[in-house]
Order: sequence, then structure tokens, then C-alpha cells
Amino acid sequence: MKPSIGRIVIFVEQSHLERETNQPAVAKAAIVSAVNEDGTVDLHVFQPVTSATHRGSPYSPVTAVGRVPFSEIDTKSPGSWHWPPRVDESKKPEAKEA
Repeated sequence: MKPSIGRIVIFVEQSHLERETNQPAVAKAAIVSAVNEDGTVDLHVFQPVTSATHRGSPYSPVTAVGRVPFSEIDTKSPGSWHWPPRVDESKKPEAKEA
């Protein structure tokens, strides 16, 4: 499937600090803002509002990232994007009664 503007994808982000401390990369929701001729995409990445770097910050919880390559979901290479995994509806947790 080819990416197109406006599609929701998963961006695998690993910060400079996470690399230095061998922390795993973090998957974040993103929207494709451009599809480049070389097959990469430009993304607007949504940062979790619970992130310490954005909590109480005047900065936007959305960051722009350019020229991001595709990676298969099973590799999850930092600095890449992949399609969101399908959710198996049969394994959905049951609602708790109040």
C-alpha cells in the first residue's frame, strides 16, 4: 500500500537521550503531510500529552519530521514509519460492569 497525504501512520521515535541509555524506541501516531519522490514521507508526529518534555510546556505537542523511510512493522527501526497494526476484534477486552 502506498502512503498518501492525510493517512495516519506510526512513527518510531528514539530520542538522543534514549539512544545513549539504550532505551527502546517509542511508537507514536503521525499524519503524512507529504510524500516525497524518493519514497520517504514527511510527518506531523503527535507527542503524548503525558510526556514530561511537553507537560506544562508552551511548545506544541505536534512535531514535524521530514524524509522518513518506511520500515516493516516487525523491524520497528528508529526513525522510520509503518502502518498501524490491525486489531483483532475477537480479542477485545470485555467491558467491566460498574
